Amino acid sequence: DYAVDKKTPDWCIFDDKPTIIGIVELTNFHIDRITETEIKRKIAENLMAVFWRDGKKDNVERLYHCIRQKADAYHALIDKLRTPYVISVFGEFQASIDFDEVRHCLFNEEIGLFEMYPDVSGVLYFQEESGRYFFKYAPNPQALHILDLPDGVFPAL
Repeated sequence: DYAVDKKTPDWCIFDDKPTIIGIVELTNFHIDRITETEIKRKIAENLMAVFWRDGKKDNVERLYHCIRQKADAYHALIDKLRTPYVISVFGEFQASIDFDEVRHCLFNEEIGLFEMYPDVSGVLYFQEESGRYFFKYAPNPQALHILDLPDGVFPAL
């Protein structure tokens, strides 16, 4: 909740001064509203609610717009600060997305977000499994400001 020009990014990276040397903004990717409403209805009726990925639903299109919204929201600030900017995508358990879908949003020849947003340094995808967080990072090859982040697991295996 560190305020930066009337914005409050999820995470700021500081040097030892403390000067901001990077910003990370989180987007939580949730299931679609229809599925969420159905799960809540079943739970309210004391029925079992089971979720499985519906292959007919296009998570990529919704994911694309989530990432693009974060890129737009911080574009002016990143341009002003001239600092690395990473968008983080958390795929919650019910909203089953994978890293290939994230990469499609970023690198697709026709709609690739990295081509459109060189101020986005990269996208950090993570998911939680059995109390551990698994991270994968896609750096933007066109990035104006580089921030290298390793793939990994927290806590470490």
